[in-house]
Amino acid sequence: VKLLDNSGTNLGSSLILDNLDITTYKYFDLIGTFQPIDDGGEFQLRYRTGGASGADYSGADYNSGIDFIYPNNNQSQGTLNSWSRWKLTQGIGNHASEAVSINMRIGMAESGDPEPMQWFRNFATWGGSYRDHANAVRHISGAGHVYNTSVVPTGFTFFFNGGNGHVAAHDYSVYGIKR
Repeated sequence: VKLLDNSGTNLGSSLILDNLDITTYKYFDLIGTFQPIDDGGEFQLRYRTGGASGADYSGADYNSGIDFIYPNNNQSQGTLNSWSRWKLTQGIGNHASEAVSINMRIGMAESGDPEPMQWFRNFATWGGSYRDHANAVRHISGAGHVYNTSVVPTGFTFFFNGGNGHVAAHDYSVYGIKR
C-alpha cells in the first residue's frame, strides 16, 4: 500500500518518517532519489523510536555489509559493525547531475516478537546507484540489522552526513507491506 509520495527541493536536514503503523504493516519499502546540498555527503539511515514524538535511535548496534561497484570494473566490499547508523552510500556530489537512487526494504521489530525473531526483525536491504563527487557512476547493494532486542522502531530517518547534511532535492515513495 502506498503510504507516502513526495518530491521537491530543500527537504531540510533529513527525511523523518515517525509513527508508522507497525501493527498493520510488517515491512516498509522506500524507493527514491535524493541529492545532498553539500558535496561528498554519505546517505545514511537511522531508526526512530517513540511514536509521533520520535527520536533517532543512535546506539552502536547497527551492523551491515555493503558492496560498491565502481565504473572501472573495481569493487569494494566491507562490513560496518557497531555503528550508530547504517551507511548506505559513499560520498555523493551535489552537482545537478549527481544524486542517489535507492530501493530499500526495511523491517521493524515489535515488542512482542518471540526469540529468535526479535534479533532479526530490525533489518534493511538496499540496492541502487549514484554519482559520486568525481561524477562517476557507482552501484551499491547492502544489508544490515540492529543487534539489540530492546529496540522497537516506530519510524526511520534518512540523512546525509557531513556539512549541514541537508537534502537539496528529493523524489520518493514509501510503501507498507501488510501483515
